[in-house]
Amino acid sequence: SVMETHLKGLGVEFLKGRQLSGIEEKDGALSAETSEGERIKTGAVIFNMGVRPNSGIAGVCGLSLGARGVIMVDRQARTSDENMFSAGDCCNSYNFISKGPDYIPLAGPAQKAARAAASNCFGLDEETPLLLGTSILRAGELFAGITGYSEKRALREKIDVKTEFLFPGTRVHYMESADEVMIKLIMDGKRNVLIGAEAMGRDKVDKYIDVFSSIIYNKMRPEDMKNLDLAYSPPVSTPRGPVGMSAMVAENSSSGALRSLSPAELSGALSRGDALQLLDVRSGAEFGAGAIAGAVNIPLQRLREKLGELDGSRKTVTYCKSGFRSYLAFRILVNSGFSDVSNLSGGYTAWMHYIGGER
Repeated sequence: SVMETHLKGLGVEFLKGRQLSGIEEKDGALSAETSEGERIKTGAVIFNMGVRPNSGIAGVCGLSLGARGVIMVDRQARTSDENMFSAGDCCNSYNFISKGPDYIPLAGPAQKAARAAASNCFGLDEETPLLLGTSILRAGELFAGITGYSEKRALREKIDVKTEFLFPGTRVHYMESADEVMIKLIMDGKRNVLIGAEAMGRDKVDKYIDVFSSIIYNKMRPEDMKNLDLAYSPPVSTPRGPVGMSAMVAENSSSGALRSLSPAELSGALSRGDALQLLDVRSGAEFGAGAIAGAVNIPLQRLREKLGELDGSRKTVTYCKSGFRSYLAFRILVNSGFSDVSNLSGGYTAWMHYIGGER
């Protein structure tokens, strides 16, 4: 994955498929032993084992418990005993998208639920918030954030999922601190609304995730998203900004102006042996440095004059570095009468992330 590759570059070693079988302290030094019999000397051992609610007392008291021992509460934070309330990591919350019970043990939601529970203890009728599970972490120099549904969860709940990848700039290109952020949009294909978003980068990821969270909460459609009046000056963003670029991609996708193929979908099609016409519209130098097997290279600038080299009746997939040039190629092919054209979402960058471990 992107994060794993980054951490390896910082000297982090990953031992996958192994279990920790023991820790030994000898002469003031620690060593960890794995299920494979390896013994690793270390100065410290940090356990990251997940969260499990400490709800034993609640169970003894006869309160209703759910999966993983979670104390079940209603929207007013009331337990199965109408005189008892619960808030925080030991009880369930409610998901904004499904509207059903969920388990989201995070500090922000716990604080909000605690306020509602306290109010209701004094006879008020305040509901705990519906949650998107908005969260963010930092590992090395990268930040990764998510809000709403992941693609896996959306598929698990039988939602008609559309995903879009893009790599917009965080600042205008001539600023020394200019960088790019990786964004993944998860959309409900039937309703054409955003139900989840992920972002990864070195800077300002929290800003983008917070805006996406607000977009989902307010049930904004892509055409509304693109008109958000967000702050811009060259040192802080680009005129459209990553959120604005995401809105345009989402609108193109929902309106039919763009037909996208995700890296996972392309991989599946190639594995099945589908007779695809892969068109790489990057420069010759970019193509020579690495390309998807079987692709034909026609730089975007020369595409119109070389249309005769392509078969307009075949299923065609366009791609470039990140998706913009190939979107223009997609429009050229569609307007030229090509019958079945798709654009690889996120381009070759997203493809390399996917085949490098994103699966």
